[in-house]
Amino acid sequence: MALPMLREQYDFRVRSTGEPIDMQVFCRHVCANGGESVLKEIYAHASEVISNVYQHAPRSEGDIVEWFFDCRVIGNDFQVAIEDDGVGIFESLKISHGSKLPLEKLLQPPIKRLAHRGMGLSALFRDFDKGRVSSAMFQSPAGTVKLGSPNLNSIPLSIAQGTRVVFTVPLWVRSV
Repeated sequence: MALPMLREQYDFRVRSTGEPIDMQVFCRHVCANGGESVLKEIYAHASEVISNVYQHAPRSEGDIVEWFFDCRVIGNDFQVAIEDDGVGIFESLKISHGSKLPLEKLLQPPIKRLAHRGMGLSALFRDFDKGRVSSAMFQSPAGTVKLGSPNLNSIPLSIAQGTRVVFTVPLWVRSV
């Protein structure tokens, strides 16, 4: 059984939006933890999620947000977790889309939900629908949205602040 991915157990040092994005560090960590065969699939999604941390997590301009990530093999999947201490994904969507809580929009059928999301979420939903992503979970204090069946032994069930995005890619997936 995999160890729970709690902040205290992350292998990586905490990153900050005050630093430039360094995807080479991320790639080295993926490869060191068994994800070299699916690095291309993981990279595309992780870079979008990390970019979203920089764009949407700060509460105001100039606000510095801490974020961190971890990844590991769990069964036949490779799991990536990215978390930040920012405003929260659903709170950010609520601000940008008005007062209606957007959790319902994320749960709509694929065609409708893709129209409401940015590139990162849309790509995760699309690849989940095509079987390239086994599961995905988006969490903030406002709620949780799950696609598929994330391995709940490895994911804390609640988050007090910010956003947590966890997704898994089957180890057998190969890019075309």
